[in-house]
Amino acid sequence: TLVSGTTRHDFDAGGATDTMQSVTIPAHTQVIFVLQWDEPFFSVSGSPGSASDLDMILYSAQGLGLAGGVDNNVGGDPVEVFAYENKSGQARNYQLRITQNAGPAPGRVKYVYFGDLTVNEYASNSAALYGHPNAAGAAAVGAARYSQTPAFGVDPPLLEYFSSAGGTPILRDTAGAPILELRQKPDIVAPNGGDNTFFGGDYEPNGWPNFFGTSAAAPHAAGVAALMLGFDGNLTPAQIHSTMQATAIDMDIAGPDFNTGFGLVQADQALASLVDTTPDTFAFTDLVDVDLGTVQTSNAVTITGINTAAAVGVTGGEYSIGCGVVFTADPGTINDGETVCVRHTSAATNATSTDTTLTVGGVADTFTSTTAGSDTDDDGIPDSEDNCTQLANADQIDSDSDGYGNRCDGDLNNNGATNAQDVAMFRQLLGSPSTPPTYNIADLNANGTVNAQDVAMFRHLLGSPPGPSGLVP
Repeated sequence: TLVSGTTRHDFDAGGATDTMQSVTIPAHTQVIFVLQWDEPFFSVSGSPGSASDLDMILYSAQGLGLAGGVDNNVGGDPVEVFAYENKSGQARNYQLRITQNAGPAPGRVKYVYFGDLTVNEYASNSAALYGHPNAAGAAAVGAARYSQTPAFGVDPPLLEYFSSAGGTPILRDTAGAPILELRQKPDIVAPNGGDNTFFGGDYEPNGWPNFFGTSAAAPHAAGVAALMLGFDGNLTPAQIHSTMQATAIDMDIAGPDFNTGFGLVQADQALASLVDTTPDTFAFTDLVDVDLGTVQTSNAVTITGINTAAAVGVTGGEYSIGCGVVFTADPGTINDGETVCVRHTSAATNATSTDTTLTVGGVADTFTSTTAGSDTDDDGIPDSEDNCTQLANADQIDSDSDGYGNRCDGDLNNNGATNAQDVAMFRQLLGSPSTPPTYNIADLNANGTVNAQDVAMFRHLLGSPPGPSGLVP
């Protein structure tokens, strides 16, 4: 806010008025100041740019102007940048002033500083993360000293004091229109302070210089991203970001926050989360009516949906990767895109099932073969499907469609027994032609005519019910 009747910013949010803010800069220290306010940037949105012109001046404790950002901002960008170095051998107190030189008073004003500085009064302790790290598509990285992480006995990890806090609102879109968007920044934290061969001081000391800052942390995060891409080159930036976030160590309040984001990145956990050994479902085709005691091999199935070799196990048989001649029951592994078959020996008894279950990465399916049912009359038709189970009739002719084949059905009038009534009917049909595919009901052997052969068969059936038949309960 402006002091009434002046063009100076009032730092005191209480009832008093103070147009100066006291700060301290250590000896031999340079500090960079960046001032921004809520007007459109000409460099982003084009004309008209900023409607206001603000300046920021650094004064000595005695009120002598020392440095400042004093560009004419009207029509340009709403930003001032300047640097000042305390070249003396002792810490000194200074005063900051923000003034409005032209245009309307802005709604929001913010400055950040880079370097070692103490704000002696009116410290807002507000968000300091801005610019590229605050971009929607960027992964903003905070810093934690490597020696203050769980690997060195510090859990949760500790954030570096210089790591910028997020929470800076986005106040303009790229067209310069006013918006209000608050993004989760930083995204993650990465270690800094590691050894290198040429840059920085030797912190430990161990003979190697150490590199500190978020500029050191960000390459560590980029290295984790590179490892992830090396494992799976199809990962998108969004997938990399979300994986690093999901596997980070929480450092502050539960969940993401504006100080530490989702927490300290973990390379091992990020990579482990990419491993997929659970394949898509697969299915074997079951076999029925197989011969007794014979080797039965399944159809080939192709394993898909994994990016790392998956464990293979089998029960009740053997498997072959590639469906070649070599089968085994020993545990093994299989890769994405490879085929596999299983086999077993069918049962030694009729109408009996044999199962072989293959498990790949926790997904399983069973291959079943079932031997043919009993065939009492040895006509090739299992009893369960045979319309005359005790008299061979491979043709299965059933002229009256009652479930009993002609060969065992002398009950021509379907009254449940082969008796005198059927004899009378049979005599009437004797010598009659019989035409496929339905045939004459008295043509018991389905040879095309009702003749002496059928008479002999009919006599055998006389006095008996039709059947038995596997089709009739």
